[in-house]
Amino acid sequence: GFALSGRHVVQPVIRGFAADSHPMVGVEYANAIGVANDFGGVKYAVSGLPDGLKVNASTGVISGVPTKAKAYPNVKVTVTSLMSSGYKATDTLSLAVDSLPEWAQGRFSGLVNGHMLLMTVGATGKTSGRFTDGITNWTFSASSFASDSQTTGNRILVCRAIAKGTYRVGNRTKSTPDEILEFTLKALPGILPASSI
Repeated sequence: GFALSGRHVVQPVIRGFAADSHPMVGVEYANAIGVANDFGGVKYAVSGLPDGLKVNASTGVISGVPTKAKAYPNVKVTVTSLMSSGYKATDTLSLAVDSLPEWAQGRFSGLVNGHMLLMTVGATGKTSGRFTDGITNWTFSASSFASDSQTTGNRILVCRAIAKGTYRVGNRTKSTPDEILEFTLKALPGILPASSI
């Protein structure tokens, strides 16, 4: 009798980005590099990424918060088979980082669930503000927006922040437990630059 041993290694193929999405300054971004023939697993190496983004070498997910709006036409991707380092693929992809829209920048005020909200958003997505119900005052800040989405032609930005509350009892200031604050900003159709909270 006889026995056969060995392994079949297939050259990986880079398919581009898994989703057709554009990164935006100040908004958390995540997108995977699509790969075919990744039997046995692959590892990823990427250079030329926009400032603020990085790649997970095991999963191929590019994530982070972009800091500069511009085109990045030379994002070099190398995918190497874990079964044999001699089997690899290299490709050059492009990413274009959009600016945070004008309607999402500036000072905002409004009533949210009966609470008066005052908020400032900078060009980098940094957000700070305060809100009050007349008794307790909360302050909050976030370094970026958590996500963005497009619905019926309108772009919506979502911010999540930890709000710290204080209130007065006589001449003493007391603290409340921290609260998670989530709110959305969306463009008002035909009234740009303007937003609603």
